Amino acid sequence: MEDILNYFNPCNFGKYDANGLPEIFKNCFWVSMYTVSLSFFIGTLLFMSFILSHNDGLLIIGFIYVVAATLIHLFLLFFLIVYACMYQKFAGLILQKASVLLLNIPPAILYIYIIFNNNF
Repeated sequence: MEDILNYFNPCNFGKYDANGLPEIFKNCFWVSMYTVSLSFFIGTLLFMSFILSHNDGLLIIGFIYVVAATLIHLFLLFFLIVYACMYQKFAGLILQKASVLLLNIPPAILYIYIIFNNNF
């Protein structure tokens, strides 16, 4: 279990060698982790607000939020993939941390499924 938790910790660089890792990568790891956390929190807050209030305005705001969050996550993922190609010595480490950006996909799909398959 500790290995799984350390995988998502931006301070821990897993099994990969982090010696000589440029500071920008460490910053990118923090940015991606905070982006994932904040995105999940805001998405869940919007989802719960819509479920409780059935306000159609929240549905529109939620849709715009999903599009914006997707674009931000894709931009960060693209940025990290480009850096993984440029710095192949650290590619495994960079891609390991970039995979965290994909964690919000299943909850977003679940929220959309629940909203559109129930008669609110």
